[in-house]
Amino acid sequence: MKKITIIFSLLISTICFSQEYNLEDAQKTTTDFLQALKILDLPEGKEMLSQVVFKPSKSFPVISSSNIIFEKLFDTDIDGIKGYKGLLEIKSLSKANTPLTSRYLIISYLDEKENNWKVFEFRETIDIENEIFYAKQALTNETDSRKPQYRYRNLGYWQILNGELLASAHSYLTAYKEAKSNDDEDFTISTYLILDKIIDIKKLTAE
Repeated sequence: MKKITIIFSLLISTICFSQEYNLEDAQKTTTDFLQALKILDLPEGKEMLSQVVFKPSKSFPVISSSNIIFEKLFDTDIDGIKGYKGLLEIKSLSKANTPLTSRYLIISYLDEKENNWKVFEFRETIDIENEIFYAKQALTNETDSRKPQYRYRNLGYWQILNGELLASAHSYLTAYKEAKSNDDEDFTISTYLILDKIIDIKKLTAE
């Protein structure tokens, strides 16, 4: 674990990836994703969804329409790696079948192993930087009842949303270390596997 941490620190400013990042490619994934959400109650919708998201088992809303308000590619904390962010207004139905209009945030990354864009998160809009701030505060908050591994895992999730991929890897590795020291054999981080598809953690720790 110590060797991994040292290698990560050394590579923060030197890692370089060779993928081509085109906004048009990311936009196509968003279009396919939104189309899948319109027919998510059908097998065809679920099949479409499985091809454009990192985690097909995640719960997504069925929508009737959508409007993209803002979108861009953004830099991450690893040279050469970019992410895609979009702000959308979507219309859906509540459990009582009444129309709902909500603003959603979509974050996508290029799957290095498959060389195509996939949606990492689709959720109602939220101030990510504030969530990171509070997650960092929680690490040393003695009134927080959660074990350290769960606090670090939470921080790692928000860091991915904010493009802090290397920082997230650090948080997840620390979470695993804390879980091991607490004999928490049931502790898992499903998003760690997703992060590995984005930055190939094995490549970072090969030397």
